[in-house]
Amino acid sequence: LTQIAQLEIKLGNYDKAGKNIDDAIKVLEDKRKDDLHVAKYIHAIETQARLYGIKGMFDEAEANLKESKRRIKKADVLIEDELSTAAELSTVLIQLGKYSDTDRLLTELISQNEALFGTTSIRLIEPLVNRAKIQLARGEYTEAEKTAQRANQLAVKTYTENSTKTALTQRILSDIYYTLGDY
Repeated sequence: LTQIAQLEIKLGNYDKAGKNIDDAIKVLEDKRKDDLHVAKYIHAIETQARLYGIKGMFDEAEANLKESKRRIKKADVLIEDELSTAAELSTVLIQLGKYSDTDRLLTELISQNEALFGTTSIRLIEPLVNRAKIQLARGEYTEAEKTAQRANQLAVKTYTENSTKTALTQRILSDIYYTLGDY
């Protein structure tokens, strides 16, 4: 049900996605303490957080992501989604305008990703884009451009310049150049 909800979110069917994710959480609610199902439960509440963020329900999204982070730390088994939870939380915090909280989170997230996956990992793209957004909002244009360029280079190297997967990095670069008046 969680995967179906994710597909519905991608298709823009938010009501159907909400129903599916609610059903998934209800099913997993009783099993959430079982080591076999804790990761599935965490994934479901993270998907619900993403849906809340899209709907503009930022307090609920932030609460779900904090709950996810708490459950990951509490779990007796290895949960691989800890870094993705941090990435989701950073996106929500940016939307809430909590830049100092997000900057600390992104610094930790980027260094952990670099340590685990290397300095050219595609897992760095979204955190770098989020850091560039913060730097742009603070008026740190040179740093924002450097950060966005790094993210764009990783995306282009991985997907090619004409891929739709580079749109995120190209968008932040266009925002920076627009702000600078470099049309």
